[in-house]
Amino acid sequence: MALGKFTSSPGGSPKTVDASFAYGAMLSASYEVLSGLLVGLAPQYTFNVRDKNASAAAKELDILVRLAYAYRPAEGLAVYVEVLPGYSIIFPPSGDSARGMVLAFGAGAVMDISDRVFANIGAGYQYGFQNRMEESTSLETRTKYVRVTVGGGMRF
Repeated sequence: MALGKFTSSPGGSPKTVDASFAYGAMLSASYEVLSGLLVGLAPQYTFNVRDKNASAAAKELDILVRLAYAYRPAEGLAVYVEVLPGYSIIFPPSGDSARGMVLAFGAGAVMDISDRVFANIGAGYQYGFQNRMEESTSLETRTKYVRVTVGGGMRF
């Protein structure tokens, strides 16, 4: 995830800074409930969640539900749009985690390599709405990232 923004509100005043390049891994499992409509789970774990000036980086765990629609314009090729709502936990080095909702959306293409194996590429955007509790006060922590996905998979 690149071109991100990281917003926090220490002392009640929001501060938005550019985020460092964050990288991670996602596992996606979907089931086609209707022709072209996919429903599934897509947990992701992201590393290097921090602003560009911070020395220590946090990690982020997102448990996402994947709702997608795929259209096949040609044999062996599908284009898709997806919405991924879910729950997010940011684990900073200090130990006070921020938790809250996350919403991602995107579009991409899937190319069949064989009957069961495929490759995909996609792009989108992700918004995080996390809060951190500190001694009876809630501090907002917000993440915004441009998402780029490259991967492969297998059909069962």
